[in-house]
Amino acid sequence: MGKYCYSFDGENYDSGLFKTEKEAIEYVKKDRPETENVWVGTAVKPTLRWNSCEEEIIESMQEDLLDQCGEYAEGELDDITNEQELDLAKMIDEAVAKWIEKYDIKPSCYTVTDRELHELK
Repeated sequence: MGKYCYSFDGENYDSGLFKTEKEAIEYVKKDRPETENVWVGTAVKPTLRWNSCEEEIIESMQEDLLDQCGEYAEGELDDITNEQELDLAKMIDEAVAKWIEKYDIKPSCYTVTDRELHELK
């Protein structure tokens, strides 16, 4: 992935990626010679993050038990400890990470940092 990108308004950087800041500026000068100013920033790939949702899974299991067994299932999963809940979260995180790796899931978008306005004329 190139490291630099440019924008004409300082907000929208869907302009392609370049190896150097200078290369991005030269491209704009050549492609749009009438341009007076251009923003150049560093393109950074985002990190995939997620919420494990272990609480929702346990709650869903409890609701399903209530659907199946009625009031006899009330509070059936109340004995799940914080340690057990954290263990479930860890297992979910490991499964999601393996899934991402298995399917080589990578975002094609990027965030832009270190934006700087360059005067071309």
